[in-house]
Amino acid sequence: MIFLSPAKINLSLYITGKDKKDGYHFLNSIVDPVSLYDFLDISVIEKQKIILIDKFKKLKINYKKNLIYKAAKLLQKKYNVKKGAVIKFYKYIPDGAGLGGGSSNAATTLKALNKLWNLKISIKNLEKIASQLGSDIPFFIKSKYARIKNKGEKINILKRKRIYWYVIVIPKYCKINTKFAYQWFDEDFVLTKKTTYYKILNNDLELPVLKRIKLLKNIKDKIIKIADNEKNVSMSGSGSAFFSLCETKKRAKIIFMKLKRNFKNCYVFLAHSI
Repeated sequence: MIFLSPAKINLSLYITGKDKKDGYHFLNSIVDPVSLYDFLDISVIEKQKIILIDKFKKLKINYKKNLIYKAAKLLQKKYNVKKGAVIKFYKYIPDGAGLGGGSSNAATTLKALNKLWNLKISIKNLEKIASQLGSDIPFFIKSKYARIKNKGEKINILKRKRIYWYVIVIPKYCKINTKFAYQWFDEDFVLTKKTTYYKILNNDLELPVLKRIKLLKNIKDKIIKIADNEKNVSMSGSGSAFFSLCETKKRAKIIFMKLKRNFKNCYVFLAHSI
């Protein structure tokens, strides 16, 4: 059975504090799931094995370190499932881009196996299980437009007023380690007071990342120039993806074609809110 695993865009990302015990940052972020997908083809087998197959052979890590495998094994162990699964995944969302591809894959695996193994786990409990794998994975259990707070565990679903269109640009040979992005923020900024007004198209990680990765600054500047859309261009998550936010499909298609022609060493995607 085929399952869709969507990417996400951080319309805003504010860092509101840091946990002194574990070093994780507290966030306030508006997140929009979008129509850029990985595909997971999952079938149940009688043997108690999890077989993971990367159809495009894009990921270079050991399969046991893959979040898809970790999610399946966690669920299997927690609920003493005697069956297994063959999981073929087709990777279209670039990793290291700030689009949540790996986290989405893990959440999709939990939801899919809950259905295929007939475990009947509630959404709330799936979110709790997801949080054991990563702080941003619970969001993808529902994959709905939401404000995320704290370390990712507080998810407030927002009423969507419109469908947004996005043109997403990702350099093919530049990946950002999320841990480094937050370290760079800590090096550059001191949190002195709480923000009370949160607007979209603000990303507290963007300046520290652009300061150190000049390629990304050049890409953002070029997007702004070509799209003529300075106020609506921002970085998603910890990068390296940038997006141009568009209010209409027509405008998004025009910008997409322009950026596609001008960014030969980048992935360029057209996507919308889901």
